[in-house]
Amino acid sequence: MRNFERLIIGADAAGIGAACSARSRNTLLVDRGIVCGHDFTAAYKAYPLAYAERPSAEGSELLYGLRKANLICGGKVSVPAASGVLAGLLLKSGCRVMFMTEVVGIEYSGGAYRVTLFSNDGFETVHAAEIIDVTAQGTLHDGAGKVRIDRYCNALLTRLLETKEPRPSDFYTLYNCRFPSEYVYGIRVLDGEEYGGARRRLHETWRAHHKGALRGFEFAALASEFMYAFPDAGKDGYSAKISERRIWHPSPSHGDLLSAFEGGARLCRRK
Repeated sequence: MRNFERLIIGADAAGIGAACSARSRNTLLVDRGIVCGHDFTAAYKAYPLAYAERPSAEGSELLYGLRKANLICGGKVSVPAASGVLAGLLLKSGCRVMFMTEVVGIEYSGGAYRVTLFSNDGFETVHAAEIIDVTAQGTLHDGAGKVRIDRYCNALLTRLLETKEPRPSDFYTLYNCRFPSEYVYGIRVLDGEEYGGARRRLHETWRAHHKGALRGFEFAALASEFMYAFPDAGKDGYSAKISERRIWHPSPSHGDLLSAFEGGARLCRRK
């Protein structure tokens, strides 16, 4: 049985920030998917980066990677390609990583957590002294039921024509990203609505407006997961203590990629 000082659940932006801050082979990061920073990069959450405070060493590395890849300009970011930058930072951190891995059991005993994982290799049980859960809705706890969480279904649009900037709409959200032709378009997900239903409604809204207010835009790509927002979270994101040395700090409770990455890094820096 493998023993770790720290288990990070989620290769979300905050999870990768925590791994980069920990920089330890004694830290294990697990994620059910394979996309780094998917809460931003796969959900198309591309709000401008916050520069209110001087970035940390880890944050500076992220900014350097984004600038080198030409993915930011004036705070605006092209998030889909940022996944590769985050993957490079995670690899450099030296932490152990398991993708395509589900956390199926968590038990606290003898001052440590006994965590059951399921991956392509089957079941495995590991021990961890502490758990940092950065997933949007939490893993094997009911913390998400105590906080307001909004969901959005997004898509990328390409602006083809030299048209006037579209006006705000009550039917959808629309804002420009890193490049002049790159826009994120989305709708608010209804309570209880699943991905399939939200996706259909997103296309219906698009068909209703692409010859009018959205004339000059082309539908480019659909987000592979919902975008989450925590309207009541402060500038430092939302955090909750689930149990002894087990914290839930949902990465998308931050409004932008840099803030989420820095929020995760702070969790390990305090140790």
